[in-house]
Parts: sequence; structure tokens; C-alpha cells
Amino acid sequence: MDEEEEEEEEEEEEEEEEDEEEEEEEEDEEEEEEEEGEEVEEEEKEDEAVEEEEGAVAMEVEKEEEQ
Repeated sequence: MDEEEEEEEEEEEEEEEEDEEEEEEEEDEEEEEEEEGEEVEEEEKEDEAVEEEEGAVAMEVEKEEEQ
């Protein structure tokens, strides 16, 4: 193999490594986005539960005030 072929091979290997790193980064970002989405969903469910609870308490207070 001459120097030119060796350089080309090295460049190809470097490009492959860069591609693999990019793929890994993309996968990591997707995982992070999924986790964030799940966290947001959980927070929304908790908020809804709190709102329902507050609504129920408010209705009880109204009933007691009426009596």
C-alpha cells in the first residue's frame, strides 16, 4: 500500500468514527427527549390530581357554607 491509499483509508476510518459518534449523540438526545416527555406527562398528571383535589375541597367548603 502506498501513502495515498493509507491516507484514504485513515480518512474513511475517521469518517466512520465520526458518523458513529453522531449516531450515538442523536440516540442520546432522543432518549433525553423521551425522558423529559415522560417527566412532563407525570407532572401534568400530578397537576391534574391537585386541581381535582382543590376542586373537591372547594365544593365541600361551598356545601358547608350553604348549610
